[in-house]
Amino acid sequence: MQKEREIIKKTETLYQVGKENSIVLKDSEISLLEQLMIHRIMHSKSIHLFLSQLAGKKLNSNAISNRLRRLVEAKILERVTLNISVTRAHVPRYYYKLGLRAYRCLVSLKRIENTKENFNIFKVSRKSEVPRLHTDAMSILANQIYLHSISKSYVNFTHMRGVEGVIVTSEGQELGIRGLNYAIPDWIFLQEKHFIFVELDTGSQEQKMIREKIDNYESLNKIFLEKNGYTMSLVFAVLDNSIDVVQKNKKQNRSKRVASLKQNLSSICFSIFAVSAKRASYLILKILTNLKIDKYELTCHWLNMAETVISSKKNLLVEQIHDPEELPQELLEVQNDVLDLPLLKLTLNQRSQYLLPIFVLEGNVESYKSIKFVYQAISDINTKVKTSEIILVLVYVNSMESIEDILGIDISFKVYKTDLITWQQTNNLPRMLKVTGPFTQE
Repeated sequence: MQKEREIIKKTETLYQVGKENSIVLKDSEISLLEQLMIHRIMHSKSIHLFLSQLAGKKLNSNAISNRLRRLVEAKILERVTLNISVTRAHVPRYYYKLGLRAYRCLVSLKRIENTKENFNIFKVSRKSEVPRLHTDAMSILANQIYLHSISKSYVNFTHMRGVEGVIVTSEGQELGIRGLNYAIPDWIFLQEKHFIFVELDTGSQEQKMIREKIDNYESLNKIFLEKNGYTMSLVFAVLDNSIDVVQKNKKQNRSKRVASLKQNLSSICFSIFAVSAKRASYLILKILTNLKIDKYELTCHWLNMAETVISSKKNLLVEQIHDPEELPQELLEVQNDVLDLPLLKLTLNQRSQYLLPIFVLEGNVESYKSIKFVYQAISDINTKVKTSEIILVLVYVNSMESIEDILGIDISFKVYKTDLITWQQTNNLPRMLKVTGPFTQE
């Protein structure tokens, strides 16, 4: 491969690289080199987090910095520095990329193949300077997602930069997507036969451009993925302060942007999600692990909650509506679009309330559209009918999803959020969050 071939000796989990200026690498450092091959260049903070996660404990920051300096001296890594000071003082922000010895090491250990494509990727990465804000932020987010998955002991997936212009299937088949009418994702995760394409949203793209992007994803899904037995999900992660990037006028709360995306995005071909970046790691891991909710179990918990409500209040009658004909005429229009769960009728002092439950996935655009449709219908009904009241109950998997999900809907009647975990863990009334505004709850 080259004149100065690296000599690598493995002793337990240590690798001695080279004879002259030799250095011993740990397994975690070899794994870091693999990630650098994917990212091309990584922020030092991402590397600190990566090494601490693999060590299973928080490592001393100075010790990691000294180790990275040694890897640079040994030509395993190369360092790029950005001065982020707004004064004359020098405030460095460090980035690291692979050195030539690192590439040779990965080839020798058979962590990568010494193909023309891989060597070209390495050559391009060596030319990488300080990344643009979007590239920097996406690398940080991808590392967060990867480390969150490791922390949950889930590693049964692959990931890659979408901007390489190539999609690699689980069978190793490659599809070049650059120059075609396909979208080019910012990052790609693949679990068996399911792709998760990630778009990092900085708030600069107009909705028209995003809609065109959805059209391109639909072309990719129809022309390539479906024909080869693959499915996909699309996740828009809105840049927030959980991503440590150098940005002027950084906005702390991106709820309005998330709500705007959910309102304007749609597809009948695949699931679309819009969340803040801080929730992306949780969401993507949930999709990767293919978490499914048993509808029978869900119904049982809902009815158990009803029994708890009955026992907590005197003279309260709770009925489960089985037959659509039992519904008031005004509810028939929305009944088919709503009922993942049985509708409940509560009667107290001759006044009726209908609890209309919808099972909701955090960030899911389809869930949002259902809520919006039903909400408008209920608003109209509550205005016309004075003898009864309809209450919308949004049911989530867990309390964190119910708290973090962004609705962005002006509230004119009673809307509550609740969750399955709360139902399972308490013998008292389950926790219900009252939605008080587009972005507020109590």
